[in-house]
Order: sequence, then C-alpha cells, then structure tokens
Amino acid sequence: MRKFIIIFLLFLPWCLKAQPGFNYPVQIVSVSPKFLFQSWEINEGGVKKTISQFVTPVAVVMPVSANFDLILASSNATTSFDNGTSYNLNGLTDGKIRVLYRMANSKILVNAGINIPSGKNAFNQNEGIVAAEIAEPVLGFHVRSFGKGFNVDLGLAYAHRLRDNLFLGIGFGYLANGEYKFSSNQTNKFKPGNELSMTLGLDIRGEKLFLRGDLLYRSFATDKMQNQNIFKQGSQIELEGLCQVRMNRFALVISARNVIKSSNKMISGGRTVLADRDFIGSSFWGQSNLVYNLNNTTSIIGNLSLRRFGDSDIQMGNATIISSGVGLQYKLSEMLLLHGNADYLTGDAENGRIDLSGTEIYMGAIFKY
Repeated sequence: MRKFIIIFLLFLPWCLKAQPGFNYPVQIVSVSPKFLFQSWEINEGGVKKTISQFVTPVAVVMPVSANFDLILASSNATTSFDNGTSYNLNGLTDGKIRVLYRMANSKILVNAGINIPSGKNAFNQNEGIVAAEIAEPVLGFHVRSFGKGFNVDLGLAYAHRLRDNLFLGIGFGYLANGEYKFSSNQTNKFKPGNELSMTLGLDIRGEKLFLRGDLLYRSFATDKMQNQNIFKQGSQIELEGLCQVRMNRFALVISARNVIKSSNKMISGGRTVLADRDFIGSSFWGQSNLVYNLNNTTSIIGNLSLRRFGDSDIQMGNATIISSGVGLQYKLSEMLLLHGNADYLTGDAENGRIDLSGTEIYMGAIFKY
C-alpha cells in the first residue's frame, strides 16, 4: 500500500492524458465504490472444488488542504467454497485510515496509516476452511484476510528532478503489526513480525513515452504466538518496470514485476499461520493494457497478463496463470466516471497436477464533488 500510493501520485498526472480526464480543482472529495466478483474452479485429479467471492470495496479521498489528504477505506466480502460440502465466510474487512502530506512543492511525501481491527478474524472451524482457501496467493482474491490487528505504518518518499524529463524517487516505509486471534477456539494471539521497506525508482517522462523502473527491498521480523517465535518470513527484492506509449487515440501500457524471495524459516508451529503469510517462493507478474479512446468520454481497454509462482511446500505453488479481458471507461460528467472490466483466467499449479480456471468481473465509479 505504501509503495502503491507513492507511485500512484507520481504517475497519475501523466497517465490521465491517455484517457478521458476530469477538469476539477485539486481540493475535491472523491468517492470510489466498486463491485468485484471473483470465481475459481480447481480440478485436482478429477476432484473439483469451486470458490467464489463478491466484494464491495469503498474508498473516500478527502483533501483537507492543498497539501494534506485523508483517505478512508473498507470492504464487505461474501465468500463461498464448495468441495462437495458448502462453506461460507462473510463480513466486513478491517477499516483503513491514511493521511498524505506533501511538502517542498510536492517533492516530499509523508504518509501514515492505521488498520482498524473491525473485520472478523476469530473463525470457527468451517470459516477457517474458507479462510485458508482464499489466502492462496495464486488465486489472487481481493480479500485474502478479513481481519487483522491494530497496525500502524509510516512512509516517507522524496522525488527529485535530475534532468528535464528524468526523475529520481526514494522511499522508506515501516509497518508495525498488532496481535490478534485467528481462531475462535484458541486463546493464544498471533503477532505478525513488523516490516521494513526501502524503494528506489527512476522515471523518464516524455510527451508520448513514460518509463519507470523501481527496486524495492522488504524485510520481515519474526512472527510470534504468545511471545514465542514461530515463523520467519524471508526477505525479498522486488523489481518493477513500466512502459507507456501514447499514439493518437491509443495508449499501450506494459508492466512487469519480479519478486526474488529468500527462504522462509519455520521455527515452531508456523503452519498455523497459513492464512496470514505467503509461504510461496519467488514470483513473476507481467501485464499489457491497450487503451483506445473512442472520444473524449469513452475508452475501451484490452488486458492480457501472465503470472508465475514459484515452489511452496505448504501453499499452492509452481503455478502459471494467464488472463485476458476487456474493460470500458465512460465519463458521464466532469464529476462522475464509470468503469468496468471482465477477465477470463486459466492455468495450472503444482507442475500441472492442478488445473485452474476462473473469472474476474468488476464495475466501479469515481464520484467527485
């Protein structure tokens, strides 16, 4: 989240040139509701199971001043899982509050956020079965965890113009995780290890070409249960690249992300935190988007992506997922933008032993006033 906000704020002004944009003052409230549906069919040796999730996330951005923004976000999720027996897990996720403050002519960005533990985390046995399924990184569910502890994160980013079209960005982030219960029949509390991240990025910005490269290092402290060390997630290096080209009515965006992860360390009882940690190895993600602007109000978007996941001795690993789809964006007025997308996904896991097929559909709106 911290890195996403930094990149988003730096990239947004340039990106909006390629699609229908808004003409509004800087200080304006933005409300962004969505309706997101995800479904997977998993076939392992002829044994099929299905899992579906319907999510309604809402985000509100409120500029307090020209340099200070307040962001509120939460979601409601309904999840069903069927392996011959039906299971359900429904409810609100944790609420999130974030503040952004820009200084020195927006060269410095300070951001801070808190996770309010309003979502459900103490699951009964049947709910725990669903929670373990949606936690699989390969499936990429929007809500992988309903509730966690009271978390606090801080971030600092600095952007500097090296040349007319060359920019350097440096960022630091720290996440302090709070403890919580993840099972209704347990009294012990799980304390995820705190996280430290450092980011270095370069941008090249032109009239028709935008290039970005980012290098991120992330490290994790040891997870604990009742003050006893149980699991140490391996540190990771993330390499990201993005290229956007504008050609008259067209805009082509190609992006890629490679995560190089060191080995995890299972200390004692670490398997019990399956729904809260990624046990998967290194991964790769690549995506291309072709945007065609029909006119000043309407854009059609074609999507194609590839995801590759490394080995895992606990979660689903050695997986490849290919997705393709189409999206539509329509500016109804200067205050209301509608957008939607539908994707079909197919692939396999565990070196072909598990077949995967799925769909993702979302509809959303951006309302500004």
